[in-house]
Amino acid sequence: MAHIFKHPENSNRGIIVFTHKEVNYFQRSKRIRRKLNQIKNNYFIGVHYGGFSFGSKIPEYCQFYMGRSSVIDSTDPLVFNIPLGSANFTPVCFCVAPNTHKYWDIINVSRNSKLKNLDKFFHSIRRIFDLGYCYKTLLVCPSRKEESDHGHFTDITRRYYELFSRTERESFTLLRLSPELNYLGLSQLQLSFFYQSSKVLALYSTVEGSPKVIAEALLCGLPIVVYDKLKGSGRDFLNEENSVQFADFGNAHDSLIQAVENYVKLQPKQSDIVANFREDKSLERLHQKFAELYQLHGQSYNGELINTDNLNLRFPAHLAEELPWLTSDKTTGDILTRKQFKLFTACLNLDYKPKKYFIECGANSGETIKNFKKLPVYSEDFTIHLFEPNPKFRDKLEKIPGTVFHHYALWTDNVVKDFYLDFRDISLSSSIVKEKNISFPVKSGPIKVQCIDMG
Repeated sequence: MAHIFKHPENSNRGIIVFTHKEVNYFQRSKRIRRKLNQIKNNYFIGVHYGGFSFGSKIPEYCQFYMGRSSVIDSTDPLVFNIPLGSANFTPVCFCVAPNTHKYWDIINVSRNSKLKNLDKFFHSIRRIFDLGYCYKTLLVCPSRKEESDHGHFTDITRRYYELFSRTERESFTLLRLSPELNYLGLSQLQLSFFYQSSKVLALYSTVEGSPKVIAEALLCGLPIVVYDKLKGSGRDFLNEENSVQFADFGNAHDSLIQAVENYVKLQPKQSDIVANFREDKSLERLHQKFAELYQLHGQSYNGELINTDNLNLRFPAHLAEELPWLTSDKTTGDILTRKQFKLFTACLNLDYKPKKYFIECGANSGETIKNFKKLPVYSEDFTIHLFEPNPKFRDKLEKIPGTVFHHYALWTDNVVKDFYLDFRDISLSSSIVKEKNISFPVKSGPIKVQCIDMG
């Protein structure tokens, strides 16, 4: 989802973040890439890698990218990294609720993509029932309009009825949400209650990017049962104290049993989990990273952002109902057509022209500014400020057209300092620094000048 964090203002650019899926689409269109290279003059452009993206190349129009090193392995020193993903912005409603009854033993929240291995999860529950454990199990699995037999476990309902008897289905709940709703039919508050009412989370994926379900479950105090070779950031904060990790799917049911039977002992350390995954904590880190990004490009970050709610859904384009450029029946808000891209750019402030400044810290006789005006980079858009406390040059500098003259010295504080001069006609030397070699200082000693804090 093309996410607008900030519009340009004063002399500073705005901020846009695209999804990795959008960037992959943009790379196929020279027209869109040309437009993005124009947009980057007004906005810092970033890409959020929500899926496992090792080997991906950061596009030339991007100044930053978001994703942990376990998700994206870019080593490009020219592109700024913000090591945060959508899971780091989990809402505060996902929290430990000590007095909530643990109705379910196992919860699994997954789409029915074949990457989620829900068929293997079904077989694990079958093995558990066969071993005599009647664990209460909840599978939350939304339907999607774009499901296909090739990429999805489309016969999940049929297999559910084939593998489990009516009595067993009393213990195993399949919550299959309508394709018109996807996850939108289940509020985050309701989902947090499902976690709080469960003992352990099971995730059977072999590859993830920034899996929100692990963050959500950990924040609700649940240990995680997961494949020990899971690619992506899913295992970054898992250890023996908060997870049971299985080496092969054939014995995954043993890990589920171990986790359920020991869930009280397998407690995530909440201080670490909150610091890394809760939205308010990660938003503070995001502000810090944006400040570093602006400073890196010689700009000023004022700490003001828009659209900072539901970032766990905004970054991966799961908040599609609010987007003016959503023109398809897809369940995400990714820009995947030229028409959508055109509607998106109409929401940007592309007429904004950043102010350009040239500050001459020691204008002296004015030769430097004359040379600057001859350079190709110069235009009349520049506001030129000349600082020079030497009274010898004041009349000359005040007459240079298109400039603002200040008879002050630039320093690290607002103070009055000694200023050492050489009034000889053949000399241009003058300095605040006493140690500077001036052959013939004024006989009456240094003069006093007002200094301005350049910070």
